[in-house]
Amino acid sequence: TPEGVDIELLKDIKEVRRARLSDYAKETDGVTYHEGGNIWEVEADVALPCATQNELDGESAIMLADNGCRYVAEGA
Repeated sequence: TPEGVDIELLKDIKEVRRARLSDYAKETDGVTYHEGGNIWEVEADVALPCATQNELDGESAIMLADNGCRYVAEGA
Protein backbone atom coordinates (compact mmCIF):
# COMPACT_ATOMS: atom_id res chain seq x y z
CA THR A 1 0.00 0.00 0.00
CA PRO A 2 1.14 3.63 -0.32
CA GLU A 3 1.37 3.72 3.48
CA GLY A 4 3.83 0.83 3.50
CA VAL A 5 3.73 -2.50 5.29
CA ASP A 6 1.94 -2.69 8.64
CA ILE A 7 4.72 -4.44 10.54
CA GLU A 8 2.67 -4.91 13.72
CA LEU A 9 -0.15 -6.62 11.82
CA LEU A 10 2.33 -8.77 9.94
CA LYS A 11 4.02 -9.82 13.20
CA ASP A 12 0.63 -10.60 14.73
CA ILE A 13 -0.37 -12.77 11.78
CA LYS A 14 2.91 -14.70 11.58
CA GLU A 15 4.20 -14.78 15.18
CA VAL A 16 1.05 -14.71 17.30
CA ARG A 17 -1.63 -16.35 15.18
CA ARG A 18 0.82 -18.50 13.19
CA ALA A 19 -1.34 -17.78 10.16
CA ARG A 20 -0.56 -17.49 6.46
CA LEU A 21 0.61 -14.37 4.64
CA SER A 22 -2.59 -14.46 2.60
CA ASP A 23 -4.36 -13.30 5.79
CA TYR A 24 -2.44 -10.02 5.59
CA ALA A 25 -4.00 -9.33 2.19
CA LYS A 26 -7.47 -10.23 3.50
CA GLU A 27 -7.10 -7.73 6.33
CA THR A 28 -5.36 -4.88 4.49
CA ASP A 29 -6.93 -2.63 1.86
CA GLY A 30 -4.88 -2.28 -1.30
CA VAL A 31 -2.97 -5.55 -0.83
CA THR A 32 -3.35 -8.52 -3.16
CA TYR A 33 -2.03 -12.02 -2.48
CA HIS A 34 -1.18 -14.08 -5.57
CA GLU A 35 -1.48 -17.77 -4.71
CA GLY A 36 1.40 -19.68 -6.28
CA GLY A 37 2.87 -16.46 -7.66
CA ASN A 38 6.50 -16.00 -8.58
CA ILE A 39 8.28 -13.02 -7.01
CA TRP A 40 10.19 -12.44 -10.25
CA GLU A 41 6.92 -11.82 -12.16
CA VAL A 42 6.45 -8.48 -10.36
CA GLU A 43 7.47 -5.23 -12.06
CA ALA A 44 10.47 -3.75 -10.25
CA ASP A 45 13.53 -1.59 -10.81
CA VAL A 46 15.79 -3.67 -8.53
CA ALA A 47 15.81 -7.37 -7.59
CA LEU A 48 17.71 -8.67 -4.57
CA PRO A 49 17.66 -12.48 -4.49
CA CYS A 50 18.85 -13.67 -1.10
CA ALA A 51 18.68 -16.44 1.50
CA THR A 52 19.02 -19.39 -0.89
CA GLN A 53 21.51 -20.42 -3.55
CA ASN A 54 20.57 -20.48 -7.22
CA GLU A 55 17.32 -18.66 -6.53
CA LEU A 56 17.48 -16.76 -9.80
CA ASP A 57 17.76 -18.89 -12.94
CA GLY A 58 18.05 -17.78 -16.56
CA GLU A 59 14.30 -17.91 -17.21
CA SER A 60 13.62 -15.78 -14.14
CA ALA A 61 16.33 -13.28 -15.15
CA ILE A 62 14.68 -12.86 -18.54
CA MET A 63 11.32 -12.40 -16.83
CA LEU A 64 12.81 -9.67 -14.61
CA ALA A 65 14.31 -7.86 -17.60
CA ASP A 66 11.03 -8.10 -19.50
CA ASN A 67 9.27 -6.54 -16.49
CA GLY A 68 11.62 -3.55 -16.41
CA CYS A 69 14.15 -4.63 -13.80
CA ARG A 70 17.39 -2.73 -14.32
CA TYR A 71 19.56 -4.04 -11.48
CA VAL A 72 20.07 -7.41 -9.81
CA ALA A 73 22.37 -7.80 -6.80
CA GLU A 74 22.87 -10.55 -4.26
CA GLY A 75 21.12 -9.61 -1.06
CA ALA A 76 22.69 -12.07 1.39
